[in-house]
Amino acid sequence: WSPASPWPNAEIAFNWVNFDYPLAHIHEYWELMLLVSGSLRHEVNGTVTILKPHQACLLRPDDCHSLTCAASTPVVILNFMVKKEYIAQLFATYGKNLTERVIRSEDLSFTVSEATLSKCIADTQVLQLDKSLSIDEKTSRCKILFISLISEMMMQNVTITKSYPQWLSAFLLKISYSDLSDVSIKTDLMEGSTYSY
Repeated sequence: WSPASPWPNAEIAFNWVNFDYPLAHIHEYWELMLLVSGSLRHEVNGTVTILKPHQACLLRPDDCHSLTCAASTPVVILNFMVKKEYIAQLFATYGKNLTERVIRSEDLSFTVSEATLSKCIADTQVLQLDKSLSIDEKTSRCKILFISLISEMMMQNVTITKSYPQWLSAFLLKISYSDLSDVSIKTDLMEGSTYSY
């Protein structure tokens, strides 16, 4: 279990990271990284991606990864650490087939909505600062935040993308995370599809 966990005996915890970690490393627990600000070069099992704010990545135990600042802007990462036993219970609610598809996926990255990101920032700050909350209550609230992030990942990587053509999935994700006044049927939907107006 991570020495970075503020709650050593809990099934889940979080911490804030404001530095890169360029050395390749693995964990014995699941990790969910959510980039709040900055730009990050993230290498997972030999595949490199550039993470921007609102992007997140779920890492399995034994995924080898490294983090390097991709620009001069400081990075801020909200990092959830989850014990194997708890994630197994959570994934069991999705069913065996769906869980196996997720676990075998090469890319477990996803985009987090503005509303979810704002809630995660506000709620984790309360969990850090409110001394009246017990560790059990803090852990329970942390689980709720984590489940909301996992739900967004499942919606993007399993439900929507597997049910619709790529162009429609991209459009549905755009309207899910955009102000609808910024969405154009002509440019956003028509140009991405294989159909005429």
